[in-house]
Amino acid sequence: IGELRPLLDAVSPREIANVIVALARVPAHRAAAVAALERLFQSEDRGLLASALWAAGEVAEPAHRGLLVERSRDSDAMVRRNAIIALGKLGEHAGVVELMVELLLGPTDDAMAMARGLGRLRASEREAVLARLAQLQPEQRATVAGVIAGCGLNYPDELERLRAA
Repeated sequence: IGELRPLLDAVSPREIANVIVALARVPAHRAAAVAALERLFQSEDRGLLASALWAAGEVAEPAHRGLLVERSRDSDAMVRRNAIIALGKLGEHAGVVELMVELLLGPTDDAMAMARGLGRLRASEREAVLARLAQLQPEQRATVAGVIAGCGLNYPDELERLRAA
């Protein structure tokens, strides 16, 4: 584990976030990892902040809920998406599904960011999003299906369900 600590100075935001998640899974290092994560939350670098919010979902520290709610309204689509997904991983399902659906129906950047994030959801979260999408008007479902089809990832089952609803 000690070998991972120097990697906290890595150049790539993704690498830093992955190291924090790995350290947080070891009880003896969790406090240090959470502290490092909280320092990243202060970053002005949008990529680093988005990666930190991804890590927040993996670390699942309940004390981060307030920050995640705040960042779920951020102006940056990736930051918003990662905050919303992290809230879902904290068990905040009540409003999270609606936020995810809003992103999928929103401007192209928001919709594509959320579509790419569908694969990061737990099966139960993805099911809740798909169930809510099935309740949309046909033209809205078609719009979301187009976004999901065009996001660059392969979601055949999800697309079939949306088109069949």
